[in-house]
Amino acid sequence: MTDVRFPAPVVDPGGVAVAEFRVLAKEGGAPSTLAGCVFARFDEAGLAVETRGCRHTKGGHEEPVGDLFLL
Repeated sequence: MTDVRFPAPVVDPGGVAVAEFRVLAKEGGAPSTLAGCVFARFDEAGLAVETRGCRHTKGGHEEPVGDLFLL
């Protein structure tokens, strides 16, 4: 089973949004966790004009700790 999580993004009035994600899955038959975030800047028409992202994969299923994840 794959568990994908996208909490509500944080959006500022200037058109920049940040969204976290976490995927608990299996890679090569072994449990793995993929976590990261996506940054996007939108124009006045609501179109993404700039995006950035980062991600990290770790062996095993790891739940968020404390307030490091915006669930």
